[in-house]
Amino acid sequence: MRRYSLEEWRDLARAFYDVRLKTDRRIFAAEAEFAGAGRLILTKVRFTPLIFSRDPANITDFDRNYLLFERYDSGAGRGVVNETPTKVDERTLHVVDMSQRYATSTTAVHSSGVLIPHEVIGFDPSRDAHYASVSRSKPRARLLETALDALEASLAEGSLQEIGDLADAFVGLVQRLLLRCREDSELQSAKVTLDLALREHIESRLNESDLSVDQLCHRFGLSRASLYRRFQEDGGVEHYIAGRRLDRCLLELCAAQPVRGQVKTVADRWGFTDPGNFSRRFRERFGVAPTDCLAACAAPTSVTAGKQHLVHYWMRKHRR
Repeated sequence: MRRYSLEEWRDLARAFYDVRLKTDRRIFAAEAEFAGAGRLILTKVRFTPLIFSRDPANITDFDRNYLLFERYDSGAGRGVVNETPTKVDERTLHVVDMSQRYATSTTAVHSSGVLIPHEVIGFDPSRDAHYASVSRSKPRARLLETALDALEASLAEGSLQEIGDLADAFVGLVQRLLLRCREDSELQSAKVTLDLALREHIESRLNESDLSVDQLCHRFGLSRASLYRRFQEDGGVEHYIAGRRLDRCLLELCAAQPVRGQVKTVADRWGFTDPGNFSRRFRERFGVAPTDCLAACAAPTSVTAGKQHLVHYWMRKHRR
């Protein structure tokens, strides 16, 4: 893998993200390698703890319509894509729509992934989920990993025809086994369940001060005990609501200007009136202080590459 300085890493990542350190600049370390497989880009990266944020409006002169399929061999990350919470570690595979607003906080990470253009996989941002994940213990995840391993091996051993065939097969598996899994009958029927209705109600009212256990019980005709049982795996309904509000804070802070009072403004908007409590809960969830996320926007995020296709820019500038 090629080693990168912080400035080189920011330049490399800026086509996709704004990058902010979570550790002392002197101990920053990052390595990466990538290769083309048809219209796909295969990546391997290692880096020290970071905050990544993305606002498509700030990523200029690049094709933004990519999916990132990724597996973590070590490390973890937690954040939000658009309004969907994300939690990734070495036990899961995930796919992220890179055309959406995105923010995440990571530990030290070693990962491999594939960038897939929307049109190659038939992805429609207006219809398809912007984030999906699956446990690596599931049979479909093992099949996806086998296909990824075969594709990576073909780069060194296969012909262009074989690489192309394996790339097409891998895209088909991601499409059917990860993205379209939401169309399975089990998940279709779940759309009308009370659990989903509860979560949709909470999502639409996260910024309302009267969102509470009592309000939910009254709205859905549930006892407190019944409501608590439905959120037991989430740590309780209050914990779930607070977590989703913190996710919104992360997304806003990573997109906000670093001006005085901005953290308090964002915290107040999402119902956190005690600054100390907000800072503690934010750090517990994301492993970083709210002010560090805000500082991620201090550097310009606009990128110019002569309006060239992203793949071509990467291949020319960052090939070893």
